[in-house]
Amino acid sequence: MQTFAWKILVTVIVRLHTKEWVVHAPSTWHHGLVADYWATVNLDAPELDLYRKHLRSPVLDAGCGAGRLLAPLRIQGLDVDGCDASADMIERCRRRAPDATLWVSALHDLDPPRRYAAIVCSGVLGLGTTREQDIRAVTQLHDALLPGGTLVLDDTRI
Repeated sequence: MQTFAWKILVTVIVRLHTKEWVVHAPSTWHHGLVADYWATVNLDAPELDLYRKHLRSPVLDAGCGAGRLLAPLRIQGLDVDGCDASADMIERCRRRAPDATLWVSALHDLDPPRRYAAIVCSGVLGLGTTREQDIRAVTQLHDALLPGGTLVLDDTRI
């Protein structure tokens, strides 16, 4: 499987009334056409075979995107919630799992509606975040676990 990395480095907004250029770094690059792309081509979830033995309900898919992991886990009978920094990705996830509890949140600002027996965070850290934000995210993920809970953190960038 070939992986495509789409990055929007900077969004430029023109202020017509002052003729100034304002540079705005987007909080997430997973929106619009990029969200559509990921929702249609990034469907396989072979890593679930590795994660499954570590998961028990309730589960949080932290950085759930379009529901690539969340939807199959729910089909397998697990109680799974999801959050993502991109509202567009949450919208696409809702199409796959309409009854799931989903919300928009960066992981470093995570404030979940409940605590979890297991949290899956796969391929999320370092996407549009600083190292400091990622360190804070790991703390937030830990704090969202029930006592004795499991954090499945899978990321090649850390």
